[in-house]
Amino acid sequence: MSDIVKDTVERLLDRINAISAGGPGFTRPSYSPLESQAHRVIEDEATALGLIVTRDAALNLFARLPGKDRSSPAIHVGSHLDTVAMGGAYDGQAGVAGAMALASAFVDSGEPPPVDLVVTVTRAEESVWFPVSYVGSRAALGRLTAEELQAVRSDTGRTLHDHILSEGGRPDDILTDTPLAPARFIELHIEQGTVLHAAHEPYGIVSGVRGGLRYRQARIDGTWAHSGGPARSERSDAVFALADLIVAMDRRWDEALRAGDDLAVTFGRVDAATPEHAFAKVPGQVDFCVDLRSDDVDVLNRMDAVFLAEAKAIETARGVR
Repeated sequence: MSDIVKDTVERLLDRINAISAGGPGFTRPSYSPLESQAHRVIEDEATALGLIVTRDAALNLFARLPGKDRSSPAIHVGSHLDTVAMGGAYDGQAGVAGAMALASAFVDSGEPPPVDLVVTVTRAEESVWFPVSYVGSRAALGRLTAEELQAVRSDTGRTLHDHILSEGGRPDDILTDTPLAPARFIELHIEQGTVLHAAHEPYGIVSGVRGGLRYRQARIDGTWAHSGGPARSERSDAVFALADLIVAMDRRWDEALRAGDDLAVTFGRVDAATPEHAFAKVPGQVDFCVDLRSDDVDVLNRMDAVFLAEAKAIETARGVR
């Protein structure tokens, strides 16, 4: 790795990750002042390189380095800078730092890229904050809807429209602005798994991206009771019901993999710790979320049906709903 690439990546990762809410990990919510501050780091560095920096109505950032052939479609390279709560140091950051390193290497060489190189930093990629997937990317492509702009952020209760406006964007123009021109996009990304590590390979080329089917706000309602009172047969225990559901879906996941299907099943949040819950009470409620992912839509639809059938059976067996 050349010094310019190494120095750019290390410097940008340090500067970006210095911007965060309290840890552990790194937190920059979508359309927050923290995400905006991280974008300004890239603007500063890109301007210093002589790149042409622009933003669209959704505040996606584009830093363009003119290439030899200005008439051919540009190559966009980049990622995002928002994170999940207490996220990792490289998801998104590494892709942006890598894109900036590529631009820096071209500038340092004095040789322009074959076509325009556009460092692209999208907003609001992480859908944990708003129940809308790929907000920034879809806004840039003219695919965000008026209804989705009214989605509410999970931690503030304010709409996506309001948050974009607060950060200096133009949410109303998102629906009418001309979408990005046809181009090519490359995203450098950490693996977030162990396949490459186990194979002793430094990188791989992705052949597909898993789609997701999600139940973001699921709940099981049982019956609150004293832990020392009702017999097992008399209980409607919401937590035991969820445990049954998790075990059932893990079994179904294993069966799907053995059949050759691509599938990932995640229960990413389980909440049975409200003030109403207590050591000596049979839990009458549990909130959770489910994330099913596959590169095959038919598999997702089939597993959705399996999930609903397992839930129905557990309702009957446990006396919950």
